[in-house]
Amino acid sequence: IGMAVGIGMYALALSPAAISLLGLELLGWFMPPTSKKKAPSVTDVAPAAERANGSRMPSRRIVLASGSPRRAKILEGAGVGFTVLRTDAPETSVPSDPEGTVRNNAAAKLEAARAELAARPPAKPCDGILAADTIVWYNGRIYGKPRDLEEAAVFLRELSGRTHTVFTGLAFSGADGAVRTAVSRSDVTFRELDEGAIAEYVSRVRPTDRAGAYDIDESGDLIVESWTGSYENIMGLPLEPLRAWG
Repeated sequence: IGMAVGIGMYALALSPAAISLLGLELLGWFMPPTSKKKAPSVTDVAPAAERANGSRMPSRRIVLASGSPRRAKILEGAGVGFTVLRTDAPETSVPSDPEGTVRNNAAAKLEAARAELAARPPAKPCDGILAADTIVWYNGRIYGKPRDLEEAAVFLRELSGRTHTVFTGLAFSGADGAVRTAVSRSDVTFRELDEGAIAEYVSRVRPTDRAGAYDIDESGDLIVESWTGSYENIMGLPLEPLRAWG
């Protein structure tokens, strides 16, 4: 049980060669940044080439239109430089169309980011914008972020011992202005959770900012029995569409 989650976590520890390959595939979209001025209202993460020993090698950077620390972790682990831009785009929820829900929400976040950047360009140029939206879907219901810890516990009770699907929609706009979208899905099976296990997980993780009220990458072994598909998708940012777009 724990091994399945452990394997997924290990997958994030990319080798230098894998990171290099991903950088070539993913970052072929973008142009090198031309400014080193720090933008005061956003968070910057330099590309791996800049972080290593203060290197001044040419590097590429995107805008991540998401405040999710899990998405930032995935990009940083892949060696991608990015600037975080949080948006307030409204989200829709159509339980009968989970794929359309995440695709449309990601596209809305992308458009909100494009509008904000047009009005207030970042001090450090970026050559692409990436937005994402993730939901948990089970039995015709969409599980987004719980309102509070009590609702988080309700979500976990309802998902206990069952297999649900995680959908993540991606929307990307490059230098040419064209918008690409994709949807990834993974299936996750929970352990049978008693009240003690639910209380422990909610207390330890406090998952009010996670779709479905859980995070497979943080104490996931307490609740996850197995999963299939992309581990990064379950975290909120699948890499496969980005590789395909490269």
